[in-house]
Amino acid sequence: GTFSLILSGTRRPIANPGLLYSYGYGFGDAVPDTAAYQSLPIGNLLGPNDGALVKSAKSATVYLISDGARHGFTNAKIFKTLGYKFSSVLTIPAPQLDALATGPVISSSTARHLEGANISNGGTIYWLNDPSRFPYPSLAIFNTWNLHNDFSRVLPANAADLQLPVGSPVT
Repeated sequence: GTFSLILSGTRRPIANPGLLYSYGYGFGDAVPDTAAYQSLPIGNLLGPNDGALVKSAKSATVYLISDGARHGFTNAKIFKTLGYKFSSVLTIPAPQLDALATGPVISSSTARHLEGANISNGGTIYWLNDPSRFPYPSLAIFNTWNLHNDFSRVLPANAADLQLPVGSPVT
């Protein structure tokens, strides 16, 4: 009855569906367990992936996960101006949120989106990673990294994002 995501050869148990969704998977993507999977080491509980918007049930504070840290927002206006939607916020267990390092607060609506974001410009969706933006060459490739045909977390590119060099296409 336990679902796990295998990352870097380690089984990471999933305590909450939102955590799995932040990696672009749903429970419908699960495959049957095998002896080979069972032989892999078990790691810590799965935490949220970069680009996820998360909060705990105990707090109204929303964080953006980037580079393994949680980044709060100065206010809701900056959150919305950057293109984020409260409907995209995942509620995760407080211990897993609290275990993340606290990164700088997002205080500017004109700053580039942080690492892990998907942005859109001119009909192309890019994945942001330092120091570049990487285009998804097709819908099929986008769907391998995100919930299938779910563009709810794709943000409009801003001027700072467009200053980033374009890297090689996502594979």
